[in-house]
Amino acid sequence: MAFKRIATGMEELDKIVEGGFPEGSAILVKGSPGTLKTIFGLQFLYNGAKQYKDKGMYVSFTQGEDSLRQQADMFGWKFDGLPVEFKNYDITREPDMEGLIVSDIKTFKPTRVVVDSLTSFLSKLPLSREEFVADQIFEAIKKVGGIPISEDMLLRALTTRFIRRVREAGTSTVVYVYEERTFESAKETCEYLVDGVIKMTKIEALGKRTMVVEKMRLTKHDFLARTMSIGPKGIVVEK
Repeated sequence: MAFKRIATGMEELDKIVEGGFPEGSAILVKGSPGTLKTIFGLQFLYNGAKQYKDKGMYVSFTQGEDSLRQQADMFGWKFDGLPVEFKNYDITREPDMEGLIVSDIKTFKPTRVVVDSLTSFLSKLPLSREEFVADQIFEAIKKVGGIPISEDMLLRALTTRFIRRVREAGTSTVVYVYEERTFESAKETCEYLVDGVIKMTKIEALGKRTMVVEKMRLTKHDFLARTMSIGPKGIVVEK
């Protein structure tokens, strides 16, 4: 059965994934700092809005809109007049940040969403916040009985619920940015739940960066690492 794909606008990557990400899928873009993950997210939204008139939403917990726009300007990506919203959420002040994000997605109805980063979202350590102790997840785990409630367990549960609720908020194709080497157990949960995983790597000894599609449901793809470079128009994945 044929289904719609959401093209990234990065020519070689789109070829690898048979034309783009399956519509409505959740994609994890993981890598260490400096592997161009934020640039990937901006390029995904810009290409979608400019080439396909897709509405987009950039969900950020650290960088503000001005900073992100300045970064985009380096590649000539002018978001003025395009159907893209930049949303910055204060982790320390929003009592129900998850609910607010879901509500904003339902209201705006974007075709593309970038969450940058899932690591920052999870940095709200559950056991250290009084409001989380009364959360339904905490209560549900307590009902199981005989299981010590650890931060690891709560992080897995929080990750699962967040991805599920964002998926149920609409038909958006969502790219989650994830910093590797943090919250390892949550990363394992993410990789199981999402439809696609793209790993971006920085090889300092060789002075290059690579990209590999590790997982993509409903797609025939290889697992070859390809060199990627940063040019005047953004990320270029080599053949």
